[in-house]
Amino acid sequence: RHLGYFEQVRVDPVEAGRRHAEALLRDSEERLRTIYEGALDGILVADTETERFLTANPAICRMLGYSPDEIVRLSVRDIHRQPDLPRAMEGFGRLLRGESELAADIPVMRKDGSVFYADIRAAQIRLGDRNGLLGIFRDTSERKHAEESLRAAAEQFRGLVEQSIAGIFIIQDRKFAYVNPRFCEIHGFGSEHELIGVDPLSLVVEKDLATTAEITRRLLEVAERHAQGRI
Repeated sequence: RHLGYFEQVRVDPVEAGRRHAEALLRDSEERLRTIYEGALDGILVADTETERFLTANPAICRMLGYSPDEIVRLSVRDIHRQPDLPRAMEGFGRLLRGESELAADIPVMRKDGSVFYADIRAAQIRLGDRNGLLGIFRDTSERKHAEESLRAAAEQFRGLVEQSIAGIFIIQDRKFAYVNPRFCEIHGFGSEHELIGVDPLSLVVEKDLATTAEITRRLLEVAERHAQGRI
């Protein structure tokens, strides 16, 4: 007949705690690495003393056109064109001194010499035995292009309106917000500044005032419904 027995195993609480802490640390590091490598924004860490890059995530490698091994041989000055360096280094200095958390619309040069614009947010970190500045790059090229296109379209529209042979005006809050030169000419005014903020009905003769006021009210109601998407 075989007799069973129990073997008593002693667990060192200090060792158990150390192993648990190590497991938590590994899990935390893995989570951070996943975020770092999967981020859509570019991430670069630069040595605060030498200005050389210490590490880079895949997104910034794609943005710049460099491999990770190539990037760590570069410095902050290598990713900006010579004419853009003063502005870029001023932004780097402000971020480094903690005077700002964001350097906006900074021109950044790719490996092939082309340029994109980025908003760069930064924070100081400790990486091993080095002090580093972690920069998060968000490509703003599309936004900048859209803004420039909008400005160009607005300028083109203004040019057409300013040169129009028809009187054109914009009413906001029942006052003139804009009038073109031809409108001023028709009504005998020398400048648009004489009409901005004026009640449009003040230009209407007494006998037509009631009719014009009603037409204006209806037009404004229609415009308001259009603005609210109800038409």
